[in-house]
Amino acid sequence: MTTTLDIQRNGRDDVVTGNQTSGNLSQMFGNGLGALGNAVTLTATGGVGAVWSDDINGDPAPDLVYTNPTGATQREPSLRQSFG
Repeated sequence: MTTTLDIQRNGRDDVVTGNQTSGNLSQMFGNGLGALGNAVTLTATGGVGAVWSDDINGDPAPDLVYTNPTGATQREPSLRQSFG
């Protein structure tokens, strides 16, 4: 499970993956040249099922949305605060 979004709002795609085995999320910043930086880990409440990005609270920052294995939906608003 992977989604792309511009977390730093710098015009570069960043990648977030959901790790079912470890039950967490990994985020990698894009460098604008097709490469990604080292992964930063974010704890996922209740584990990870599916993961996607959307602006669900109406501000210009992307929100990370994911389901846990039981199907409950979680979100991480304002990723810039969580990841830098």
